[in-house]
Amino acid sequence: MRTTLFILIFYLFGFVALGQVEIRQSIHFTSPYDSLRTIKGMSHSVDSLNATTAWIGQQNILNYGVATLTGNDSISLSLSPNLSGYPNGLFLSFLSPITNSSENIRIRNGQLDFKKILNATGKKLDSANIQIGQYVLLIFVDSAFHMVSTPYSPCLNNTVAINENLCIDFDETIAATFYIASKTCGDRNGHLCSWNEWYIACYHQGANLNNMNNNWEWIDDAANNADAAKLVGFGTCNDGTYAPPIQNFAFRCCYRR
Repeated sequence: MRTTLFILIFYLFGFVALGQVEIRQSIHFTSPYDSLRTIKGMSHSVDSLNATTAWIGQQNILNYGVATLTGNDSISLSLSPNLSGYPNGLFLSFLSPITNSSENIRIRNGQLDFKKILNATGKKLDSANIQIGQYVLLIFVDSAFHMVSTPYSPCLNNTVAINENLCIDFDETIAATFYIASKTCGDRNGHLCSWNEWYIACYHQGANLNNMNNNWEWIDDAANNADAAKLVGFGTCNDGTYAPPIQNFAFRCCYRR
């Protein structure tokens, strides 16, 4: 009889330990050993006020969601669990389902209000700053989300991408002095290409650039000559020389994206 009762009590308590319980007051751990002051076997949170595990926090799972398009430049983000509000410092991340067509891109979670997405300095985004399939990381500050990840910046018209950070003029600009070439690029919100930038463009994108090796072009780099500036590109990507900066040669501008 006693054996039967013990087995029954064991199974009853074992069943209760595996169930889901709701505790509406603080839990205090009293063991003097750190290894015993733990809760093991916690499942994934089902509500924004539920406790969660260290593993969930480390994986950033609660802040990463599936984004869907719900209107013109409007994104709905599904989280598990959904949020109950937008506290300052909240991070959200997702793969964008759209390329934004305007500065009025916005996002929401669940049934919460839509909030604007701004750049890191709090200014409106330009169109195409967020590309379809791009990983986007946001932080909520005051009344809007700000992009933590780098906005996508397309190359200007008549320029070609060298890499994800830089663009170069498709064609050379007519001959001018080194000083005018440098000033012209600055006036275009760019800069006279360095040797490294020009060489990478020539080597990787030469077939997509016009007149790349038909004459000398100014670049902004050392010429190993106190009275001259560097010239490149007459014949191959490796060819270089120098000339007095008051002479006239073609040039290209580079632009940071």
